[in-house]
Amino acid sequence: MNFNGTPFFLRTLAIDQIERKLYQLLDILDICIIGLDGCY
Repeated sequence: MNFNGTPFFLRTLAIDQIERKLYQLLDILDICIIGLDGCY
């Protein structure tokens, strides 16, 4: 066990969640750029 801070698997899960959110944001931005008529 790792008692210094967060266990490895929890950090991995958190990073996975953050990456998914970033990819979702990038998808939205791509749609906005392609649409060129703003984001809704």
